[in-house]
Order: sequence, then structure tokens, then C-alpha cells
Amino acid sequence: MANCVICKENLGLMDKKRLMHDENGKVIVYCNNCYSDWENKKTEKERIKNEEDKKNKLKKVLQVNPKWEYLVKKIETAFGGSVKVGDNELYELGEEGWELVGVTAVNQSNFIAGQIVTLIMAFKRRMP
Repeated sequence: MANCVICKENLGLMDKKRLMHDENGKVIVYCNNCYSDWENKKTEKERIKNEEDKKNKLKKVLQVNPKWEYLVKKIETAFGGSVKVGDNELYELGEEGWELVGVTAVNQSNFIAGQIVTLIMAFKRRMP
């Protein structure tokens, strides 16, 4: 006869029970009900830990591979004219987290205005 380590129920030879060994080799006896409860709690803890691990991995991936939002600004001027972008505007964009990543000049013909130069400026910033 043995006793369940959790509920202390007396277990005879014919009773359903689970025998386990601890790290010292000592036999631990569980009745079937207590063993099932213990097993369910154990698997629930493992499930929660796995979910936390997935969330942590996702956070690391998002830190390594951030998401970006983009902004495109167009500035037009007549061909030969000077193009000025206000320094204040660029500073304001910088303070808002925008980073200039590219500038392209495009020449267009216009019947009324002649040649028009359009600067296309692309900015990006990390999404919150």
C-alpha cells in the first residue's frame, strides 16, 4: 500500500496509480485523479510559456525588421529657376522622425510654362 503524495489517499495494489521517480531516485506515487490534474497544470504552464516565447520572438523580429511609413513631397519650378526647400520645413520633418531617403529630378514639358523641373523627395519613418 502507498499514499498519493497530493491527496494522501491510500492506494492498494489493484488501484490505478502512477509511479514516478524524483531526481534522487525515490518513488513518488500519484492517484490517477491527482496525476491528471498535475499533468493538466503542467501542460497549461508549458502552453503559456510557449505563447510567451512566441510573443518575445515576434518582438525581436519587429525590432530587427521594423515597419515603415513613407511620405512623398513634390516641388515644381520652371526650368532654370532655383529650387528652394524651406530649411524650416526639413527641420520640422526631421523632428517628426522623417528621414530623407531619396531625391529624383523629373523634367516635364508644358505648353504654357515650357520646361518644368519637379523634385520628388521620399521620406520614411518607423511606424510606432
